[in-house]
Amino acid sequence: MSGADFFSKHPPMFWFDDLSCLADGCLLVRSSQNQVGGMFDPSLIATRTWNGVDIRVESQGEDKRPESIQRFIIEELLSQDVLFVYDDDGSGEVADIVAAFVQENNLLVRLYHCKYSSEPIPGCRVGDVYTVCGQAQKSVKWAGSADLMVQHLKRREITRLKNDRPSRFEYGDMSALTAFSTMTRQKRIKWEVILVQPGLSKASLITNSGGANSIMRILGATASYLAETFDMKMKLIVSE
Repeated sequence: MSGADFFSKHPPMFWFDDLSCLADGCLLVRSSQNQVGGMFDPSLIATRTWNGVDIRVESQGEDKRPESIQRFIIEELLSQDVLFVYDDDGSGEVADIVAAFVQENNLLVRLYHCKYSSEPIPGCRVGDVYTVCGQAQKSVKWAGSADLMVQHLKRREITRLKNDRPSRFEYGDMSALTAFSTMTRQKRIKWEVILVQPGLSKASLITNSGGANSIMRILGATASYLAETFDMKMKLIVSE
């Protein structure tokens, strides 16, 4: 079947950042101009002061750069009661950081997606949101199978060690992954996606200005997609 025939038979749906959509090839459904829904919930936005962090440096790398955003979040996780913390940064990743927590009746898996700031000072820039939201949307597939995620993490760790490179585990080891896999048979898995973007300022995001509204709609659309697809919760960590 040609591409033209395929898309004529199966026209794609396009969603815009104001939650309007283009369906059936030519039907534009606009959201109300007075719409207040669809925005990301400000109560789900946490702030950090980012002491010692260069907000333009995203990844810690194998030398665990202390000024990186990723290292800052890892250090924060290491102070919590966690089953394992795994650095999966790189092509084909589940997330930049995967962390698992054992709760009374559940297993909580948090997928952290970190993104560097485009500028040295936090602000309200749409460009600082698009990439990290795209990463969050791509990671939704892992909530469809915890077993596949475990296999992926094990494979990446084995490959890393075979090449005489540092372990991807920041806390825990392969036995922690095995324990996690066993517990998935007895406990329900809850998934959370945490977007980490210190280039955004919470104070700027909640001003209800035009630029802030665009960003909050993009975040709201991403959060809705995660929730509707696999009941994944989404939170945001930014600057004050």
